[in-house]
Amino acid sequence: MHSFSLTSATATAALLAVANAKIPQELIDRKLPDCTSTGFDAIEDKGTFWYNTGAEQFADDFINSHPNSDHTTWVQELYHDLFPDTTMSDYACTDPDAPCNFAKECDAYNAIGKGGLYYLFESLSNFHAYMGALKLKMLENAFTQASQVGIIREMLNLPDGKAEEPINFFALLSGAASIGSTAATNPAHAGGLAALSGVFSLLNEVMPKPEDARDMNDEATAAISALVGQAVKQSREEIVKVVAAVFGKFGHLQTDIPEVMRRGGVKNPAVSVLGWGDWLKDNGLNGLQDLIDDMAPKVDQSLLWQMARLYKRTYVVVRTDLDVNECTNPNNAWDAEKNRCLDLLPWDGSVDGTLGGANDLNDIWGKWNMDPFTTMRNAVDCWEANNGKIGPVVIDRNWADSSPPACYFAMTVLKGSYSDIQKGTLWLSGDFAGQSGMEDKLWPKNKCDSALEQGEEECNYEWKEGGEEE
Repeated sequence: MHSFSLTSATATAALLAVANAKIPQELIDRKLPDCTSTGFDAIEDKGTFWYNTGAEQFADDFINSHPNSDHTTWVQELYHDLFPDTTMSDYACTDPDAPCNFAKECDAYNAIGKGGLYYLFESLSNFHAYMGALKLKMLENAFTQASQVGIIREMLNLPDGKAEEPINFFALLSGAASIGSTAATNPAHAGGLAALSGVFSLLNEVMPKPEDARDMNDEATAAISALVGQAVKQSREEIVKVVAAVFGKFGHLQTDIPEVMRRGGVKNPAVSVLGWGDWLKDNGLNGLQDLIDDMAPKVDQSLLWQMARLYKRTYVVVRTDLDVNECTNPNNAWDAEKNRCLDLLPWDGSVDGTLGGANDLNDIWGKWNMDPFTTMRNAVDCWEANNGKIGPVVIDRNWADSSPPACYFAMTVLKGSYSDIQKGTLWLSGDFAGQSGMEDKLWPKNKCDSALEQGEEECNYEWKEGGEEE
């Protein structure tokens, strides 16, 4: 960013050009603060800085001045109205691959009393460059996790055979992209995480949930590889749609801009997507690779968790028989807030299969950098919030939250006291989601039926795996 001086004649001509443009008179008369050529990364409070420029409100009012707040080609129109000596094809911007060059620098804006708009167009330029680079990253298969399936299968000692439902890979990607991180807490990465979250949140909305579960063999790897290919293709298409919506390509509505990307305080999403100065950066691509690098292991974690749930029949259990001094197993985590012990127990589904006891899950926490409490508490909160059912991944929270989104680590959850009957069972509690009326029932039901005399009250209940409805 280099400032330059305009001659008096040039400045007068520029002012006359603005006066003859399509900008409403009220906006023509609105004087905005002068801009400076100071580096953006040196700004400590970008939110306050952005608000004080007046740029966001000016742009919002400009769109609102059109019939029905039609924002078609609003960026091109506004810039050309300000600087009619420019060529509109230089800043088409409505496609990630289109040119988006706003050549005028700070002094040109100051000369027409619109210094604050310099920051608007710098933000738009950085946003466009970032989305274009993100589109290219998709071609690099940055989020391909298919190779991890075999590693996870071996680590968890998963058997061959199909699960009862497929893994929704699109939900995994959506959730992973919404989780904050060390990179995300850097203010310079704020806009980038919102963009990444927005694009992948659309995946979970527009892509159909996979219908067929796959055998845990080479077929599963091939299936997830195919899902990755679909995700990459659809992600690129969603990036194109978002850019078109922000820059006002004909026929593209602002409703195409995901909610998670709308961080500003104005009416029009095409403007609020610029946040509170989130896109004022010395390098528009700063943070992109960091955020992608942070996202990949989060997808791994969720993939592992869902494979454990679906193929190893793993359950989170709220253990009523363990106090804080006994909650010490590698798969235990003490919930101090609720004064309860959380446990992770696998079972192969058979009458003779042991509930718990396997060591396959003990190493997942350290090797996959997963926190036992955060992971299992996410499953419990999801189960309780959905009245004893596995709920969908919900991405409607603060983008900078470093915790996983609701139901990201969803799993069937039970509450009860462990028993050695029939190689491991649970005496259920009746005061828990999905277990109403099940006080002192013995779970799993098929183990109960096998261990106790037929017709025993302890086995007289119905159980739906995962809490799913008919």
